[in-house]
Amino acid sequence: YGPIQDRNQPKRVVSPRYGPIQDRNQPKRVVSPRYGPIQDRNQPKRVVSPRYDGPMSGWHIAHFLVLGTWLGVVLAELVFEALGARSEALRRAAAAFHGGVDRYVEIPLLVGVVVTGTALLPGVELDGAMTVKIACGLGAVGINGACAVAVFRREREAREGTSEERLRALTRWIWLSAAVGIPLGVTALVLGGAQMGWW
Repeated sequence: YGPIQDRNQPKRVVSPRYGPIQDRNQPKRVVSPRYGPIQDRNQPKRVVSPRYDGPMSGWHIAHFLVLGTWLGVVLAELVFEALGARSEALRRAAAAFHGGVDRYVEIPLLVGVVVTGTALLPGVELDGAMTVKIACGLGAVGINGACAVAVFRREREAREGTSEERLRALTRWIWLSAAVGIPLGVTALVLGGAQMGWW
């Protein structure tokens, strides 16, 4: 028969098939069989992840937005590099464009990724997937920082009229760093989204 109800407690009607029946005097609570409790429109909005234990904070949202934007900027920079491979003039132009994007867009986004990720660490449980995510994220940040050094050096040397061979050598290093850093960043994003229950 299960637990016997205390007579001093308010009566709680239980349906054998559907579980506890809601008291009519209590506020109505609508529950979706698939998504759980449906939020009352009169209550303040609360973003909840189905797998993360608790509401998503502003730091969570900011971290994923900055990380996704950063990856998008990196992909756009690869378009500059691909166009620059067509001729020497385009390579020197790509060096200037890439340097400007790194200086004014990518580096601030990179700092944003580090700041928001660090703010989330105190509430993180370091299981296997989270450890891999953090390692991939730090690896992507470190490689991107090294790539930025090469980008700024190539920009300066292109402006000073350095040899074409030197510019090609720096460009090869930039492509190599992208080939390693982008998969690490994507892995961190995918693992973080999986933790939040987005896929």
